[in-house]
Amino acid sequence: MAILAYFSLQFHSLYSICVMRKLTFYILSAIILPLSVSAQIKPAEGAMLHYRIVPFTAPTMTGSEKAYKYELAIGHYNDVDSFTKNICAATESADNHALMEAPAWGTEYTWRVVNHNGNKRNSAKSELHHFSTDMLPNVDTTITRCRVLKRAATYADAYFFSDGARTLYDMKGNAVWHVPNKADFLNERLEMRDLKTTPQGTITFLLVDKAYEINYDGDILWRGPNKGEVSGDTQEYYHHELTRLKNGHYMTLGNEMVPCKLPTEQNSTFEIGVPPALGAANQVKAVPFGTVIEYDEHDKVVWSWKSSRYFKSSDLVNYRKRYGRPDYSAHENSFYLDEQNGLLYVGFRNISRVVKIKYPEGNVLGYIGNTYTPTDADPDPLKGFFCRQHSARRSQKGYVYLFNNNTCDTGAICKIVMLKEGATPNVATEKKWEYECTVEGLAKQPVSKFQFPTGGNAIEMPDGSLFVSMSSTYTKTFIVGLDKKIRWSVVHEKWNAPEKKWDMIYQYRASIINNRKTLENLIWQQPVNGQ
Repeated sequence: MAILAYFSLQFHSLYSICVMRKLTFYILSAIILPLSVSAQIKPAEGAMLHYRIVPFTAPTMTGSEKAYKYELAIGHYNDVDSFTKNICAATESADNHALMEAPAWGTEYTWRVVNHNGNKRNSAKSELHHFSTDMLPNVDTTITRCRVLKRAATYADAYFFSDGARTLYDMKGNAVWHVPNKADFLNERLEMRDLKTTPQGTITFLLVDKAYEINYDGDILWRGPNKGEVSGDTQEYYHHELTRLKNGHYMTLGNEMVPCKLPTEQNSTFEIGVPPALGAANQVKAVPFGTVIEYDEHDKVVWSWKSSRYFKSSDLVNYRKRYGRPDYSAHENSFYLDEQNGLLYVGFRNISRVVKIKYPEGNVLGYIGNTYTPTDADPDPLKGFFCRQHSARRSQKGYVYLFNNNTCDTGAICKIVMLKEGATPNVATEKKWEYECTVEGLAKQPVSKFQFPTGGNAIEMPDGSLFVSMSSTYTKTFIVGLDKKIRWSVVHEKWNAPEKKWDMIYQYRASIINNRKTLENLIWQQPVNGQ
């Protein structure tokens, strides 16, 4: 009897343990499973979105003939009848994710997914989910607008960024995405520059002297470390351009402050990098010289180039402004790395020069622009190929093309110039192509009213045409073919309430997403082949 009692007790103990474990399993399942399913559902319940092209995701189905139907309705509904009466869009997908476009900003939406395995009669409908699109001045068309002057025939399925508006538009001028209204980016007065996509399916930009990479959802993926490792200062002074390379590294422009001995009436020599103790206090000045910095994915500086070293050993120590005044800042404003051929082009606005550098060796191979000698320190700028240019790049055929602000010629309009590099260093012997931009789409005003002192860029398209953003004071964006015919154009404007008229919105650069497939790669954060 004692033995039977013992085994009976052990049996009940084991049974109790099994029951408790099963009960624990059910409790954990009840908690974890809904959390897991909820994590698979996007947009998240109650989300406020900064985009209208919305990625939808549902829990994965099982079965060989799985299918998903996503339905979207305008408004916030909790009962199915009201929802079904207001469905504005629907799409089917063989995968558990799909894209739909929400029609408007500042609007509430309700959505659901219908699942079926080849038998629509026995489909399973999800519960109703809800999200909203936000409304900011840069997407409110009563305040900011992108007005189409010429509709797109080619590249009609492309999209483009305006860094001034912090917004992505379709080719019809409709805002579909904007930089999220997060703490890091809240101050609209801070100038954003170089907003564009990367080969990795992400977005990069500069905000004053800070560098960022984000995804479509607005999550910050990378911040420039900005530790002053190259500048030798407390920061790198990031400016103008940030590019993520195909190898995953980040390349950007910076500045270093270099003490220079300034010319005097007795001595016209301009000495770079002199110790501050040399000369009288008023003869030594810290001058900003441009740098190019490359980081790996772990924020380590893996390569850099300093223009101060090049300037010190080049003809630029002879450069003077008109009337003999020296120019202390060459104003580095662009770079372009031809990764395949190992060539880096760095543009300097104030001296109208593009320097060609062998990468990664770092030695200067030559330059495009004027040559300066002690007796000819200020050549006639009108004889050059360009003046105070922006955004120098290399074309598919190996030509250098750039946005020529053309400010040396009073009253002249900006141009796009394509140049063939000379056979010897420091020479560009042939202008292959040139397009003079036009001012249009406004009330009758003389062209001389418009100046093009800063900003502007050009990007070669796959078919050889050029996507162009004009200067910051007249922000027309267009595509022009090599036949010089305009394929598409828009102007960016903001409402001037006191004067009751539309003015140009400031825009430093624009960039383009060539097609819908590339946009989808950005949305799902997939690498973009061939970019």
